[in-house]
Amino acid sequence: MGFNLENYETVASRLDRWLVKYELPEAVVPRTRVETELVHYTDNRCVFKASIYIDNILVSTGWAEETRGEGMVNKTSHVENCESSAVGRALANAGLAGSDPSKRPSREEMEKVQRASAPRPAPAPAPAQMSPAQVAENVAALREITRVFDAKPVERPGANRVKNTNDPASRAQIGKIIGLSMSQNYSKEDRMQLASSHAGREITDLAQLTKGEASDLINLLDMATR
Repeated sequence: MGFNLENYETVASRLDRWLVKYELPEAVVPRTRVETELVHYTDNRCVFKASIYIDNILVSTGWAEETRGEGMVNKTSHVENCESSAVGRALANAGLAGSDPSKRPSREEMEKVQRASAPRPAPAPAPAQMSPAQVAENVAALREITRVFDAKPVERPGANRVKNTNDPASRAQIGKIIGLSMSQNYSKEDRMQLASSHAGREITDLAQLTKGEASDLINLLDMATR
């Protein structure tokens, strides 16, 4: 990483040193104050400005920016973390940066550097795509299944039984056919060709299928995925 977070002072410690330095124990009215302002806020990003006053005189300002979800702490507390960082920068600008110039940032600021430099998780591999030859082979297999069942009708276990089989296919059936065929990487042309072969007539739109034809086609596609 190139640095040790333990070598950097926290904002809380820096603020405590500031109060010890400028506040008198017997003071009734505090001499110093720290004001913070949320300058910019969206769902994913915020910007804070911190201002430090001594005897009502502005002596320094500090700015900070944080992004939601960048590191574990910013998944839930990016606003709070941003405000603390802004206060830490304002204190540093007011002279509370320590004797080592290389340690001027607060620990909260260096944690941000650490989060930004952390390696990003590798993206998930893309699902394997079927080759045209594999698609053609699966289409041919489905056609063979259709030919066998057309030649010798049988009661298929688990088959969907529908009423009014001669009515037009329902939208749910059409969606099911499209979903099953897409899961096997069939193109629209392959889908129409398969539906035509199954129905025994040219099908250019799945809405041309009857409920019975659509039900049988769904069962065939479902069996092919098992």
